[in-house]
Amino acid sequence: RLDSAGEVCRLTSAGQTDPLWEIPGNCWQLFALRGRPHALLARVSHFSFGTNAKLLLVDSEGDENLLYDGTLAPGYGRALDALEGMEARLSTLVPPGDILVYAEPHDPPADEAYLRLVARHLESGHSWPLARVPWTLRRLGADASGEIVITTDNKGQQRRFDIWGDGELPKVADQSDSVVLEKGLSANDARWLQLRSWRARGLIDAEVYRRYRQRMAQP
Repeated sequence: RLDSAGEVCRLTSAGQTDPLWEIPGNCWQLFALRGRPHALLARVSHFSFGTNAKLLLVDSEGDENLLYDGTLAPGYGRALDALEGMEARLSTLVPPGDILVYAEPHDPPADEAYLRLVARHLESGHSWPLARVPWTLRRLGADASGEIVITTDNKGQQRRFDIWGDGELPKVADQSDSVVLEKGLSANDARWLQLRSWRARGLIDAEVYRRYRQRMAQP
């Protein structure tokens, strides 16, 4: 179980009071990688001139991998605190559990602040941007196919983005996460995971990926 209290991230075992490990930060996501628990966590430090925000991947041994390090104006630093306080879902692990999507806060000097959606293939460490979205983001999710990222804002409006960075997708009549995996594919199919790995690392293009994905789905 993953808990966050007092800006400390703790991993505890069921029925146990002593944590397996704990580390400073606000927990955004818990997942398993190579059989070991990992957490995506945020560390936010406020200063008179602004706010420093970091996103890190941390494993059960305490090893840290810095994903993002940026400075925000004081107002946006407080806004990030507010989002975390409202328990906004700023990350998601898409099916079949191989890609983590998260929102980086950006506050450029000459432009309006925004959240940048980033996808990271966990096994290889390859990352790519998906889109810019406003600070009204409240929830990140994905459809069952693992191909579409779904954002929901503070008014309940949804937008859909291609997981491979090919931009925003058209609106559909039903955006209720009802897309299912094609018949013949399994979320734990080693062939599909390998194909997704090749796509994430840029070893194959979108056309080749779609062709082989359709072939795998055939009985």
